[in-house]
Amino acid sequence: MKRSNKVILTFALTVGVIGGVAAYGKHHYGDPTKLAEHMVEHVSDELDLNATQARSLQTLADELLQLKSEMVGDRGVQRETLRKLIAAPSFDKGKALAMVNAKTAAIERNAPAVLAAMGNFLDGLTSEQRAEIAAHMEKRSRHHRHHHRDHADAHESGRDEQSLENHHNDEDKS
Repeated sequence: MKRSNKVILTFALTVGVIGGVAAYGKHHYGDPTKLAEHMVEHVSDELDLNATQARSLQTLADELLQLKSEMVGDRGVQRETLRKLIAAPSFDKGKALAMVNAKTAAIERNAPAVLAAMGNFLDGLTSEQRAEIAAHMEKRSRHHRHHHRDHADAHESGRDEQSLENHHNDEDKS
C-alpha cells in the first residue's frame, strides 16, 4: 500500500474513533479518560479477555487518548481561529491549511504507535473473540446506515427531528 493511502486510511480510522470517543465520552462521561476506562472494562467483559489481552487493550486505549489529546489541543483557540478565518473578508487558505497540517502531523506522529497497539491487541485475540468484534462492527454498521437513511428521509419529507427521535427510541425498546 502506498504511503499516501496509509496516511489517508489511518487518518480516516483515527478521526472516526477519536470523534466517536470524544462525542460519546464528553456527552456521557465528561472526560475521555473515564470513557476509555469504561470502554476497556466493557470490552474486557464482553470478550472475556484474559490479563494479557486486557493489558493490550489498555495500551491501545492509552495510545488513542494520546492521539486525541494532540488532535484536540486547545479547542477554544482552534475554534476562535476558525471563526476569525470564516469571518474575515478573505479566507486565509494558508492558515486553514496550517491547521489541517497540524492535525495531519499529529496523526503521522502517533499512527505507528496506535496501529502497533491495535495490531498487538487484535493479534492476541482468539478467533472467536475476533468474530465477536466483526459481528458487533457489522451490527453497528447496519444501525449507522439505517440511522442516516432515516435522517435523510426525514429531511426530504419534512419530518421533524423530534418525531424521528421518537421513532428511534421506539425501535430501541423493541
